[in-house]
Amino acid sequence: PKGQVGIIMTDYKASKRIVGTSSERESLATAVKFDAQGVSSDPSGSGATLTASLTIGNNSNRVLIVTAGSYNQSPTISGITWTPSGGSAEALTQSVTDITGSDGRSDLWYLINPTIGSGTVTCTWSSDAGVKRRVGGMSFYNVNQSSPIGVTNAVDGSGTTVSGTITPTTTGSAIVDSVMWLTGGGSETAEHTLGWKTLINGDRLHGSQYNLSPTINSANSMQYANGQSAGWAWVGVEIKCQNQVGIQTNSIFEDSTNGKHYIWSGSAWTEVA
Repeated sequence: PKGQVGIIMTDYKASKRIVGTSSERESLATAVKFDAQGVSSDPSGSGATLTASLTIGNNSNRVLIVTAGSYNQSPTISGITWTPSGGSAEALTQSVTDITGSDGRSDLWYLINPTIGSGTVTCTWSSDAGVKRRVGGMSFYNVNQSSPIGVTNAVDGSGTTVSGTITPTTTGSAIVDSVMWLTGGGSETAEHTLGWKTLINGDRLHGSQYNLSPTINSANSMQYANGQSAGWAWVGVEIKCQNQVGIQTNSIFEDSTNGKHYIWSGSAWTEVA
């Protein structure tokens, strides 16, 4: 109503009428964003420990996602750490793992609020039994810091196409996966933004892809295609957004910077004519 005083930003969850600056409006509608990535460079992937280097940017509400693939279901990963240059090791938490038969395992781990800067991801297996491996890391930001991982899924099968799905439930979420394919020729394609696809010892494939704008509350396909027919293990997770929590649909934002009004659709702000 005309003359009504808008609430302050700190009270935005309690009302459908919000007053704030353009930057404050954008912060409420920010989705998960990609920052950086790195993958182990040893093509043979041998040894009980593998490392990958990357540089994590100085962004708010960070998470580090690490995926790993190995030839056999055993030995398993005993731990993964992120060690920033000149700093101490920070331990990751396992989110999901899956195997295909007895010949391949795919893993996904995460770390909330990793220290920024250049550093090293170190993945350690419980033993070195001649099993070949690969590991890589991706950093994201605008991620929920109390509960970064939402829906998870694990699927294994066999064929020329890997088919996994994730059904995210939080507006602004992203989805990311990890696949271990028991054969590979290098021509495999990913359905979404490819982090990497790397051949281990020249024949088996470890890959990871992500989607920053999945359809919320729907099953989002995350395929890999054009592979040779073989067994595969796939895991995927939802990375939950830090913002957009508690904004009521059809809320009106009065932008004090540009004098315009915007309405919240449940996923984005639209200017009101």
